[in-house]
Amino acid sequence: MKKILLILIFTSVALIGFTQEIETNHVVVNSSGNNQELSFGSLEWSIGEPVTEMIVSEHMELTQGFHQPLYFLSEITDPNVEILVKVYPNPTPDKVTVRIDSEGIYDMELIEVTGKKLMSVTGIEEKTVEFYLRKYSGHQFLLKIKKQDDILFKTFKIIRQ
Repeated sequence: MKKILLILIFTSVALIGFTQEIETNHVVVNSSGNNQELSFGSLEWSIGEPVTEMIVSEHMELTQGFHQPLYFLSEITDPNVEILVKVYPNPTPDKVTVRIDSEGIYDMELIEVTGKKLMSVTGIEEKTVEFYLRKYSGHQFLLKIKKQDDILFKTFKIIRQ
């Protein structure tokens, strides 16, 4: 009897000690799925949300797609860099045009968001360069453009539709 009582007390203390309450102020709006609130917690799930996007207004932030209760924004380019480059259209179905409006010779790298280098072009002197994404399987890429004789570079996030 004492063993059962000790096991019961130990189990109760362990369960109380390792549980936690996470309070969130987000609401999931989706086409299919559900949200269940219970006295001991909540469960949210959705199906078929292949696209993610974030819309920000003065009074609200709306994230579309996967459940995103926490997210962190980080800048990937230096706004003080003096390389004038335009990358368009973005998002794109396939063809990407890079227009360099600064003097100099440039190197360009196309990188998957996982870090895998897909393409590298060096010694670009043309003002306009075009390339195609159809041969790559990913949908999000980073395009790094670096001035050859300097440490200045810019990075662009390219999305293939």
